[in-house]
Amino acid sequence: MIQNYRQLEENVKIYNDQIGSKIGQIQKIYSTPHFICITIRFPGQTTYLYLGRGSHFEGLWQGEAIPPSELRVKDRYLEYLRKHIRGAKVGKIFLDVKDRILLIPYYKKGLENFFAIFWRGRSAYFLNVEGEESIFKSWSGLEKIDQTLDANSVLDLFNLLGRGEIELKGKDSKTGTIEDYISTQMESLNKGHFPRRKRKNLDRKEHKIINDLGRVRSGPKIREALEALDFEIGDKTEIVIAGVKFKFSRNLNEFQKRNQVYQKIKGFKIGEAILEKRLLELEREKKKWQQGEVAPKLETKKVIMPVWAQKKIKTKVSSHQAIDYFKTDAGIKIAIGKDVNANDYLRNKWGAKEDYWFHLEGLKSPHLIIKCSDTSLIPFAAIGSIIRDYGKYEFSEIPLVYTQVKNLKGVKGKSGSVTFKKAKYIRVEYLQNWPEKILRL
Repeated sequence: MIQNYRQLEENVKIYNDQIGSKIGQIQKIYSTPHFICITIRFPGQTTYLYLGRGSHFEGLWQGEAIPPSELRVKDRYLEYLRKHIRGAKVGKIFLDVKDRILLIPYYKKGLENFFAIFWRGRSAYFLNVEGEESIFKSWSGLEKIDQTLDANSVLDLFNLLGRGEIELKGKDSKTGTIEDYISTQMESLNKGHFPRRKRKNLDRKEHKIINDLGRVRSGPKIREALEALDFEIGDKTEIVIAGVKFKFSRNLNEFQKRNQVYQKIKGFKIGEAILEKRLLELEREKKKWQQGEVAPKLETKKVIMPVWAQKKIKTKVSSHQAIDYFKTDAGIKIAIGKDVNANDYLRNKWGAKEDYWFHLEGLKSPHLIIKCSDTSLIPFAAIGSIIRDYGKYEFSEIPLVYTQVKNLKGVKGKSGSVTFKKAKYIRVEYLQNWPEKILRL
């Protein structure tokens, strides 16, 4: 349902001719995965404007009613419009003379504002003038303004997106009506329809389970390799047996490493039963879809979003709650994190590239960073003792791994976790009197 410029122009004219000089009020706003529906109440009539959300749903339509509840969705685009334009007074709407940009002037709290949507390519962009002080652009976010904008000034804001670069004359396409769209969408929710996205999702799950099954079924081969006379793990910290990778802590001996592998094999047997059950359930679900025994849900449909600027969320860390700070006799600062967000903050914000990062080797522990690039000045025993106490361990010999902050890399999706390179390992004795040597700030 893509309207070219001429078709969009015609639909704008039909709407404006219908309302004449009337002023209406925007009442309720709804959304489907493909359209925004704006309900406008005029004296003696109600109009239902449908704005395409982009990606092959581009243009302006009038419907006979609001979308049925089965097709409605909520997202931040809808919530934004409900917050800013619901309840506003609105009259005629306008089409830019240079491109497919729809401009809707509206009045709220005695001020004239503008909402505009630009269909360019298969994407949609929108902006909203929020009073006299700010303007929100979907593609770049909220901006402060120091002057009153008129309609032409608002349209000029789209110039950087390529406004006016299309040929206004083009071949008309079959756009259909909103009623046709609703009918088609409702049919797709009936039993017997196997949505492509749902099919791909189930196929992806099946592929993953089959791969995992192949891995856990390698237990007998791994056991056979372990029991071979010439097999030895030795001082390796990583080894691949029958296609399965195993990692070991440096402080484990041969027997302990083998025991770790045997424990993993035992876990494989349990995992195999669980995976076989999941695969059976998945095959049953696919069969029900294929035989038309399941009615699709709207969640299987992708909700089309306009181009929207992504904001980086800054994690706030309360230093007195999540991080403890210390100072050595030489005045070198030390910080230790007490939760995953604090660990990320220390690595990304507090520590410099040349500073050193410490952790317990092969064990869960807090992250510690010392603001020092000269290892000869680092009090290793005190650092190990701090981490040991904060980690609530009781061993007297402390295994440490350390490297410079520049050698750390965060693990995507796992706050507080890191991978590292160029690491060094050391064992230190616990200092019971470390609080006397290290001053807490």
